[in-house]
Amino acid sequence: MGLNTELMSSSMHIGTHIDALSHFTTENDNHWYNGFSGDRYSTNFGPAKCDIAPTPPMVMRGVLLDIAGYKGVTLIPNNYIATAEDCEGCAAWEGVTLEPGDAALVRLGNNWRTTAAAMRGRT
Repeated sequence: MGLNTELMSSSMHIGTHIDALSHFTTENDNHWYNGFSGDRYSTNFGPAKCDIAPTPPMVMRGVLLDIAGYKGVTLIPNNYIATAEDCEGCAAWEGVTLEPGDAALVRLGNNWRTTAAAMRGRT
């Protein structure tokens, strides 16, 4: 008798996921969406307000919009905001139609290396 097994250790914040409205905080009181303060609404089991846990599983068609490819570059410049016009033009360029209920994955060419390098350059 034998056994093959694996162990994986990783952050919970990896892979395809949907961020909750409590994912990012801002300003001195560390509040997130709708003014909920992290000091008051963060718990050992996650946020008490605006958590993603109640969201049911979703199954839908996914469409990749390669904005960097559409614009003919490897990497979209830092701080560029992809617009609705970019997405519509890219879809036409790719020959795809976005339908109600589709999930769009928008590729800008950024990755963890380019993002980390850009953040190190900030003052």
